[in-house]
Amino acid sequence: MREVDHRSTSSWRALEAPSLHPTTRYAAPHRHRKTEFSRRPTLRRAGIALTLIIGGLAGTAAYATANLTPLPAWLTKDRLADLVGFGINQVSVTGHKFTPDSELFDALDLANVRTLASFDSSAIRARFERLPWIETAEISRVWPGELAIRVSERAPFAVWSRIGGAFLIDRSGRVLSAVSAGSALSLPEVSGEGANTETAALLSALDRFPALRQRLVTAERVGERRWALHLKNNVVVHLPAAAETTALAQLAADQRLKSTLNTANRSIDLRASQRIAVRALAPSKSGSSLDLSSLGVGD
Repeated sequence: MREVDHRSTSSWRALEAPSLHPTTRYAAPHRHRKTEFSRRPTLRRAGIALTLIIGGLAGTAAYATANLTPLPAWLTKDRLADLVGFGINQVSVTGHKFTPDSELFDALDLANVRTLASFDSSAIRARFERLPWIETAEISRVWPGELAIRVSERAPFAVWSRIGGAFLIDRSGRVLSAVSAGSALSLPEVSGEGANTETAALLSALDRFPALRQRLVTAERVGERRWALHLKNNVVVHLPAAAETTALAQLAADQRLKSTLNTANRSIDLRASQRIAVRALAPSKSGSSLDLSSLGVGD
């Protein structure tokens, strides 16, 4: 732990934590990190400061009050707090896996917030929780000049592909980090504008139909209003903008449609429940339409 003079005007920045670079594969580390910042004075020095300064400052303040004289310009609130032992001398941050140390200490703003007198825990917490990965931050003050900060990070839920690249998102759709396409093999993949905020509802509906869920390759948000499910064997299922669960139940229950799922290069359009259309897909995903309503599908 680095020791610096308590009057220093510079802050120490820890080394950068590994970040999710777009060209790397996503893999969670095995444990949380702990990062510490220290500018703690020695106990002997702190004792001398308390002994010699408190009496002098009290006398100065009393004299200024009695004579209506303003306090010296150098005797600011932060300076006074620092001199009497309430400077921020050590900060520990724990609980982070993916957030770089530099982002955490930038959020602390220790270059400008140097004592407990000017430390605003609500503002610090808000800045922490604006960082992409941080979900919550708990801040504890440890007398005389230590801060202990515990953060919790958001869990990656899916990979969202859109114009500009691929991104890890959490369950709410919040973008966490850029990631190379196909690198997070254990996470569902979605694409299209607006897909990030609707992914959790879709996957929750699909979980009711495990056979369909296991076939899913990627889900595409079309026109920011409906889903097209790309399944294994190049089968595409077009869901309606509303009543998605009903359409999925119809697909899972109908034996003719279920057999179609086992046929490669097919498109199943469920947008009109009484007139379901199946199309044969060429490699360009275009082809003729076969209307199954005459066969009783969807009746």
